Amino acid sequence: MTRTHRLVHRWLWPVLALVVAGLFVAALVTRPPPEPPAQEQKR
Repeated sequence: MTRTHRLVHRWLWPVLALVVAGLFVAALVTRPPPEPPAQEQKR
């Protein structure tokens, strides 16, 4: 493994981890609000 190859891997994996974490947070932030619970009708 060349020095350049090692350098690319040293930077690639942390960047990919940050991208995945950012997409996870974006998915949580932009999800629609939960549906209100259905009210049971009284007879």
